[in-house]
Amino acid sequence: LQSWDMQKDLNSGISAAELSKELITTARPVEFSGTTRIVGGTAIFNLPTATTVGYEHNTGTFDGNGIFSITGAAVYERGDIRGSGTTRVESTGSLSLTSFETMHLTGRRFDCFADTIWTGADISLRIQDGAIFNNHGMFDMRADTILDGSGTGIAFHNFGTFKKTAGTGESRLFGVAFTNSGTIHSDSGVLRFNVPFRQVTGSVLLSSGSLHWDQPLILDGGGLIGSGTLVGDVVNNAGTIRPGAPLGVISITGSYQQAANGTLAIDVGGTTAGTQFDRVQITGTATLAGALSSTLANGFTPTLSDTFEVITASSVTGAFTSLSGSFGEGLIPVATYGAGTVTIGIVNALPVVDLGTLTTAGSGLSFRITGITGQTYVVQGSQDFRNWSDVETRLLTVTEWDFSEMNPVTPHRFYRVGLLRP
Repeated sequence: LQSWDMQKDLNSGISAAELSKELITTARPVEFSGTTRIVGGTAIFNLPTATTVGYEHNTGTFDGNGIFSITGAAVYERGDIRGSGTTRVESTGSLSLTSFETMHLTGRRFDCFADTIWTGADISLRIQDGAIFNNHGMFDMRADTILDGSGTGIAFHNFGTFKKTAGTGESRLFGVAFTNSGTIHSDSGVLRFNVPFRQVTGSVLLSSGSLHWDQPLILDGGGLIGSGTLVGDVVNNAGTIRPGAPLGVISITGSYQQAANGTLAIDVGGTTAGTQFDRVQITGTATLAGALSSTLANGFTPTLSDTFEVITASSVTGAFTSLSGSFGEGLIPVATYGAGTVTIGIVNALPVVDLGTLTTAGSGLSFRITGITGQTYVVQGSQDFRNWSDVETRLLTVTEWDFSEMNPVTPHRFYRVGLLRP
């Protein structure tokens, strides 16, 4: 390990701290105990690993093919960070983007495990020519900023928190593929994604700011959560849409498409939309499949006459392939589809036995059961009215089930029919 006291080296005339047109090449790890400053020219670090406590990049170019680790405060004002290596800002450090000119990340991987604070207004951070930025900490846009990209193989991956908390105008992202496995939200102004956007896990949170997508928001996992307005088309492949926290309205200025593995989760705590039960309002079309789940909230007890309009859209096509939820003993949700609405109603799914169809033959018997299609029912038998065993279970595809048990090995004296809940 080679170690330099940066202030001592600078005072002795060795420009290891303020690097300008310097080439540092060694086969051993290097540790800088002070602050590394890039103030002009090109500093090339061809090292296996190099560690510095602080880092300041005022202008010029940082280049190299090794791993450059920053354990303290990093300040990036302008210039170019490039090369085939990796720059890391460790969790013990911080990253400040205070630019008054465009900052460039060229061909390099940048892993930030610390908090990033961006205060340079109307300035770009440009990711280009194969560069990748991985955010593992908090990336906070505190101004109206621009994150853009050019070239191939470029990406911004969010594993932490990506948010806009200041600036009443628009922060824009364009030209670079964006994936989210963490959390995204805007608390001020507009956070606009004009990029291919895909969420694998994590959440997009709607809050006081506005979120805009010029290309579809694709949910391959995770959630879209909260109350507020989202501008753009939403494609829910395998995520969960959950309005409110827990009750509220998600407004989508665009279209909504839910695939077979997607879920819309609705909380019901009363009969007033937005304040007592969840709703998704869509200005465009709603194309539906997948699951609709409903959960009671606030101790609410619905009645059979209650209905809940949970989706409004310009038009609705398709249907949810599964509905889940329990609204009380034997009460289950059903969906009714209008031209531009989806409404949850309630039905009593408890089975009804038609004793007029009861017939006996020897030690067996048969009778008709009426239930709700799509629900699973079970007939159980007992000898003593205490110990029950399943005789037959059936998922109804029609409303009536003609049950029979003729000549059983062990005849039952008593029978009962029940509704099986998931």
